[in-house]
Order: sequence, then C-alpha cells, then structure tokens
Amino acid sequence: MTTIYHFFGEWKDLFAHAYSAYPLAAAITTLAALGLFFYWDRLRLNWLPRSRPHPIIAVIAWAIIVPILGFLFQVIEKVWTGIVGVSSVLSHLSTFVYDVYDRHPILILVLLVISGTLFFIWNFVRPENPSRAFKVIACIALFLLSVAISAPIANMFASR
Repeated sequence: MTTIYHFFGEWKDLFAHAYSAYPLAAAITTLAALGLFFYWDRLRLNWLPRSRPHPIIAVIAWAIIVPILGFLFQVIEKVWTGIVGVSSVLSHLSTFVYDVYDRHPILILVLLVISGTLFFIWNFVRPENPSRAFKVIACIALFLLSVAISAPIANMFASR
C-alpha cells in the first residue's frame, strides 16, 4: 500500500512540475481534455450509453498526458540548450578562423589544404578503422589547432 501512496505522491510532483514549468502546454492539454470530456458526455446522453467511451477516460488520459508532456518539454529544453551551446562554440571558432584568414589568407589556405590532404591519405591508408566521421573530426581539430598555433607566429613575422 505504501508503494501506491509513493507512486501517487511522485505523480503529483510530476503534475505540479509540469504546470509550474510549462503552464501553456499544460493549459492547452487541460482544455483539450475538457473538450473531449464534454464531447463524450454529450454523446453518451444523446446516443446509446454503452456504444461510446465513458467520459472519465478523458480525465484519466489528461492525468497521464500532462506529466508526460512536462517530461517531453524538459527533454526538448535540454536538447535546445545543447544546440545553442554547440552553435555558440561553432560561431566563435568560425569567427576566430575568419579573423586569422583576414590577416593571413595564404596561411589558412595552406593549412586547409594540408588538413584535407591528410584526411584523404589517412582514408586511403586505413579505409576501415577508424570511422570516417572520426577522421573528419580529427582533421578539423588538427586544422583548428594548427591555426591557433601558427597565427601568433605569422603575426610576429607580419609586423616586421
């Protein structure tokens, strides 16, 4: 019996969290459940009582869907936060590479050709292991590292 009480207590907390964190989504779900409840109740009164679903099914579905919807919105929020973080990092990296390219275009083009050639040689020598995606990520990381190391050196020679 304590398990049932614990389950309903946890469910209540999920329900309250869904309404406090995502009130618009919970309110829309509530309005849809109310509309369904009254629609099914009206069908039961007008037609044969046993031929249509009972209106309480709408209430039970509402009690189940609202916490699930809150959980889904929580997952979507975390995924969106990750996407924003990754896009911010990519934006800073591309700005960094562009700034160096603006001062030293030949250096960036040479490093890009070296990284691309290294990828194709690595893919030709070892086509199976590691995976192609890993090779691409490693070559991009090598390119960014070589840009970060060679840009200050090129700045020293360009200032003279």
